[in-house]
Amino acid sequence: MLPSPTTILVVDDHSAALYSKSRLLTRHGYRVLEATGGQQALDRVRSTLGPAHYSDPEFSWKWAVPPG
Repeated sequence: MLPSPTTILVVDDHSAALYSKSRLLTRHGYRVLEATGGQQALDRVRSTLGPAHYSDPEFSWKWAVPPG
């Protein structure tokens, strides 16, 4: 069984730049989540990776893992 690809979140408010970055990363085997701004990025992370909480405004992530 092959390992699942690494997921990278690409955030850029310029659609052409977002497209080219995402395309490049996809060609190199990465799974890419795209967002055009901060709120959309947070929404993508939540919908893809599940519950998370944020320890500070600088977006240091601390993932909440359910017990068991």
